[in-house]
Amino acid sequence: MMPLVEMMATKGKNFSVVERASYLLGRAAWFLWLMLLITIPWTSSRWVVKIIGLTPVSPLALIPLVVLFLVWFIPYLLRGGKLPVYSWPLLALFTIVIAADAGAFFLPLEPFKGKALLSREIRALITLGIGLTFYYLASLMPDSDAKIRDSLRALYYGAILTMAWASVQAYFVLDGTDGMPYDFVKLHRQFVIRQPIGHRVSGLAFEPSWLADQLVVLYLPLWFSSVINRFSVFSSRRSWVSVELFLGIWGIMILALTFSRGGYLTFFAISWVLYLLGIWKLTGWLSRRMLRANKPVFNFRLRALQIMFSLILISVFIGAVGAVAVFVSERDSRMMNLLGIPAQIPEARALHPGTLPFELARRLGIAERVVFWEAGYRPFEKYPILGVGLGNAGFLFPDVVTPSGVGLTEIREMLDPSNSNFPNPKNLWIRLLSETGILGFSAFIAWLTLLGSGSFVLMRKDELLFRVIGVSGAIAIAAVALENFSLDTFALPQMWIATGLLTASCLQFGHKKHI
Repeated sequence: MMPLVEMMATKGKNFSVVERASYLLGRAAWFLWLMLLITIPWTSSRWVVKIIGLTPVSPLALIPLVVLFLVWFIPYLLRGGKLPVYSWPLLALFTIVIAADAGAFFLPLEPFKGKALLSREIRALITLGIGLTFYYLASLMPDSDAKIRDSLRALYYGAILTMAWASVQAYFVLDGTDGMPYDFVKLHRQFVIRQPIGHRVSGLAFEPSWLADQLVVLYLPLWFSSVINRFSVFSSRRSWVSVELFLGIWGIMILALTFSRGGYLTFFAISWVLYLLGIWKLTGWLSRRMLRANKPVFNFRLRALQIMFSLILISVFIGAVGAVAVFVSERDSRMMNLLGIPAQIPEARALHPGTLPFELARRLGIAERVVFWEAGYRPFEKYPILGVGLGNAGFLFPDVVTPSGVGLTEIREMLDPSNSNFPNPKNLWIRLLSETGILGFSAFIAWLTLLGSGSFVLMRKDELLFRVIGVSGAIAIAAVALENFSLDTFALPQMWIATGLLTASCLQFGHKKHI
């Protein structure tokens, strides 16, 4: 778009007040979009809490999101703007949610903790609407190569902010003393509604696991993909050494200090697949160089040498993971319990033959989470088609919680009528099944599958920018699948921004059109 000064100076053409206002509004909307991307790591802002009330999910990005929804997205639709084909399953999901919420009024759902059915459904619809708005803005606003690059830079600036603050936290986490200085905690509380957790870093997120989720779903996939493709949004030269390489190393270090078991498992799974693919290509190249040939007669020797090199590098990877696991377990009792579980299985089987899985979960410190998962799944067994309506699974919690779970402290507190916290499945996949049924679950899976097909198309393109987004999109989808076993909210932006940028790239490349 032509700068305003040049536009006004163009000879032979007069621009109306409406055209100038439209241009300035577009520039302001783009600035707000960049601010939204920068503030994504800020998940629990005190400023937002003052507006919407106390809730853990109160992202600072909600402020520019609401403004953009009013001044850009709604006018875009009113002007006849079209939505991406990739959003068809999401539109189907939203329709299913409306039907499930309407049908919930005919189910035997009694009020719980003073919460009424309508208020829970409205709250759930708002959170889903927030997530969908994040996705549509990320899909539609970066409508050119240059805007996609600018969006990535803004994302990285936000990541630098939260990792810098997490690094400051790490100074106190690693100093060997208990607790954190009062002045530091007070300063942190000026920005985040929750004080830092001792011996774990959380950056600008509500808790360390949320920071880990941001890293493995949004930031690390982009940085890994950029390094693999020797691409940087900060330079036009192709090189292995880049800002993204530095950010990736920094991000891995911060991830380690979150001590998030879910983040670790997701990172390990993704790293393992990338590592296997990478070493297979690397060892193939090394084998060909050593044999100085590329003819079919050497295929057996090439493969044998390649397998030998691969086994060596796999052993190195396993050794490195083991060293990291030992380092982490020395600083986190939960990880120590995880590593010690194999040795405890015979004892647990002998002492608790009928409840071995629950006993192992208890020793791992995830028994409460397993109880929430099981209680969240029970509504799906009763109402498999549409579920009980978005936000309503908690109404059945007192009736479906297991007797063994009632003995756990967190579960007793959740059942206490004086406790205002409302139970939820704490697992997005179980939540989709229980609250939207097999129809809503299938629509969400269809959406991720459709995006996965788009990412694989982009991976094979010559344009480096699209290839980077394609690879990072595939990694992000895999991370979303794993991370959503421990998260159940639609309002956190990282999943929607990662998938939205993938959609924007597919639209820009022309793989899919709009509806």
